[in-house]
Amino acid sequence: MYRPISNFDNTPKSVICSQAQTGKISLDQLYCCSSKDCSTYSSSCISQAAQCQDITRLDACKRADYDVMSAQVCGGFQKGFFCLSVDTSSKNYENYYRFPEAVKWMVNRTTVEESKSITVCDDGTNYKTCNITITNSTTSIPHEVVAVTICGDIFQRDYECKWYNVTGGTINAILPRKPLGELCGAIEVTQQNNILIIGLGAGMGVMLRILKVAEEDINDFRYKSSEAVNNLQFKMSLIYDVLDAENSSDEDENLYFYDTYIPDLLVD
Repeated sequence: MYRPISNFDNTPKSVICSQAQTGKISLDQLYCCSSKDCSTYSSSCISQAAQCQDITRLDACKRADYDVMSAQVCGGFQKGFFCLSVDTSSKNYENYYRFPEAVKWMVNRTTVEESKSITVCDDGTNYKTCNITITNSTTSIPHEVVAVTICGDIFQRDYECKWYNVTGGTINAILPRKPLGELCGAIEVTQQNNILIIGLGAGMGVMLRILKVAEEDINDFRYKSSEAVNNLQFKMSLIYDVLDAENSSDEDENLYFYDTYIPDLLVD
């Protein structure tokens, strides 16, 4: 399953998204992607910087403000990749020498804190969160800061990142960027349950294993939406009924439960 998340107007699926789905790239690794292929990123990249994360390990999915936006990526999936891509092109001027570092940061916003609307300052070695507000009359930028980047929430439908080059507390260059966010190769939870439940004929051990998976899914932070939790709880109750039937000595009752409940379990 593919789902565009952010800044995708008239934009085809990215190359890195396609390659993540086919296993051609490594997760958590920075790439430089052309219109045809992706290779290991270097500061000389003049097309797109891109990186994909496994949504089951994405720290940003643990946000306390879990809502409809983040649920598009984090909710109801047992597998998938969240990919960010951003244009690396810039003028070959001295003022832009730290821009490649900003680009790398933009596509690697994986933590809870950095995934939200945020301002970060570059002191020439790395990025740290800061409380600077950029205005037309901004004069409060510390002299040790060489660049400031302000970005919106990575789960927003439309957001912008603005990079400001700073010298001696004065802004002398600005580059806006709109990172492309995509959910790639996602498999919904219901699909996982269907596949497992098809194997019920293997016996009680398989059924207990399915039950354990369902219980773990309900406690997992990725499935906080009430609809997803209710769906899993319903399926768990059906599995309990089947287990009760297995323990029954009444063969007719066993057949009744299998005929009645198993078809329901196979419905999304």
